[in-house]
Amino acid sequence: MSEPLYKILKDNKETHITSSHNDRGIQLVVEDNGAYTLTSIQGKIQNMVINDLPVPLPVTEPWMVRFTPGWGAPDSILFNELMDWTESQDQGIRYYSGTANYTNLVDIPEEYFTENQKLILDLGAVGDIATVMINGKQLGNFWHHPMKIDVTGVLKPGINKLRIGVTNAWRNRLIGDAAEPEKARTWLSTDLGLTGEEELMPAGLIGPVRIKVQKVVSLKTDE
Repeated sequence: MSEPLYKILKDNKETHITSSHNDRGIQLVVEDNGAYTLTSIQGKIQNMVINDLPVPLPVTEPWMVRFTPGWGAPDSILFNELMDWTESQDQGIRYYSGTANYTNLVDIPEEYFTENQKLILDLGAVGDIATVMINGKQLGNFWHHPMKIDVTGVLKPGINKLRIGVTNAWRNRLIGDAAEPEKARTWLSTDLGLTGEEELMPAGLIGPVRIKVQKVVSLKTDE
């Protein structure tokens, strides 16, 4: 199959996967096991079965979370499960605006490191910006969804250290201050018209955080 793809079916349902085309054929990046039917723009059909991708590995151990001291939230706290800050019973966390640093360890099996496979860190939901460091290597800032980061060559078999800094907007803190003006910490001289009843914006590392494996499949040009 040498022509660009027109349609891709997975288990008889139309789907989208990343593909590229050149004079040597087509390269696909697949992240789910299943039976695929590929149809080119010229109507040629090719079938392939992917059945060796390991399941996504969830990062489920408790996360150590450190907030900026003096900004209302605890200096540090252990999250047994990831959560939206706005759902916390701690008002300092609920209305926190700023940066918090999450750290965790993840043990990755050898089977995730094979030829023609890519490793992806999927952060799930984040409010709003994530700064990612793995094993001491800074990978940059990420602010648009989906929060999927190629970490091939950065992760290693065995124990890996994740550090994810998450920064949210100022609005939640302003809403919290409007609800309790006697405790306000961030009021500006300008009246923002907030009452404290406004809906809060999702904040923090909400997840789920998972390590995913993608398989790079090359389909050669027709002889």
